[in-house]
Amino acid sequence: MTRRVLDDQEILDLLAGLRALEWPLPMDSATELPGRFEWTVEYQSETVVELDTGLGPGSGLIDADGNGVVDALRLSVTSRVDRNSEPDRAWLRDRFAHVLGVMTRALGEPTLKRPGSSPQVRWRGGEYTIGLTRTTVNLKLFMARNDYLDEDDRRGEGGH
Repeated sequence: MTRRVLDDQEILDLLAGLRALEWPLPMDSATELPGRFEWTVEYQSETVVELDTGLGPGSGLIDADGNGVVDALRLSVTSRVDRNSEPDRAWLRDRFAHVLGVMTRALGEPTLKRPGSSPQVRWRGGEYTIGLTRTTVNLKLFMARNDYLDEDDRRGEGGH
């Protein structure tokens, strides 16, 4: 399995593009993102857009509430790895540290660091939060409305 991670400039460009979005973000505006970032739409409904961001099927997701307002964007910054392979898991841990460094240089010190088997780091802004999560198979950069994340955290689901 070939491993791939966005390079530093791709991460910085993605962050700049996401930070330029005006929140709250209507789903109508969010559906323009694939063209702007050269992503491929795999599936689209009123509340979900599944994407291939260049890192494989399902590597991006735009999720909206029932009122047509985007709750969160979830974007892979690495290809998927074999969760049962120690070399792949080590590579993912190393990539997490590297991407975290790139994001910290761009965004400043994180406002939340959640350690654990699926660590998460967040930069909370006025309307939205940008974050990075390491799952068992890849790294995900996310951008979500603060109220959406707050509710997820209250329910114990803050694992974007």
